[in-house]
Amino acid sequence: MNIKNSFWKVPTFIAIISGTMLLSNCKSDNGKSDTDTLKKDSITTHVSQTETFYSMPSPSDIAALLVDNTEMTFNKSFLNAPANAEKYNTDLKLALNLGIYTADLSYASYFEQMQISQEYFGVTKKMSEQLGITNAIGENHIKMISEKKLTKEAMTKIINETFMNADAYLQENDRRDVMTTILYGGWIEALYLATGNTNGSHTAKPDLTLRITDQAIVLEILEKLFETAKDENVKALQTDLAKVKENFAKINEKMNAENFKAFCDIIKELRTKYTV
Repeated sequence: MNIKNSFWKVPTFIAIISGTMLLSNCKSDNGKSDTDTLKKDSITTHVSQTETFYSMPSPSDIAALLVDNTEMTFNKSFLNAPANAEKYNTDLKLALNLGIYTADLSYASYFEQMQISQEYFGVTKKMSEQLGITNAIGENHIKMISEKKLTKEAMTKIINETFMNADAYLQENDRRDVMTTILYGGWIEALYLATGNTNGSHTAKPDLTLRITDQAIVLEILEKLFETAKDENVKALQTDLAKVKENFAKINEKMNAENFKAFCDIIKELRTKYTV
């Protein structure tokens, strides 16, 4: 299955929240007498930002697209160890690794590694709270997680609902930079999991290699999100994204052993940088 054909069929939870917010804003502004005083460029910027968030899939969506492949296998050593969570003491590191742990959670859930999934769910819950996202995980989710025979489908539902809650909270509180960082971290981790499964060879698992190259679509969306970022630390991640873009261009222009290995190496380098 080609990602380009399936990409827009995947539920994008940011789309639901952002689209709702845009409609809500338009409705509330219609009754205000000062609506016409809004500058056209500010309206355009707002719509552009919202449309960009509308297009961006969640870390669990991206991981699912890459993991839902017969060539993918589960390897626990690929995961970011839960113990590392104690090291992340800045909002940037917390947001990056919340995305990373969310992708890991989706990866483990897909392969029905329920004990690992429960552990990673606990990590994401704690990190969400550290970022001030207190309403993402409800009591019903905690109760479901505690069940010993939790199915893959049930776990996926929990992951999706908690992500929607987190996104809604961050959007409503004008913390889009945090969500951008979470999305970016999750995307890097999904690529790390996928490239790790190829062992650095573009011919070993051709369908998986194709799905990896198709992730250039997401890169374009991330570029737009970073362009509108306000936080300097978040904006600085553009330099890292540019490195990924450069290597994406090389494998799209000429897929060979050298270029693909270089791509895998830059993904591993950035992932290591964010998780140490």
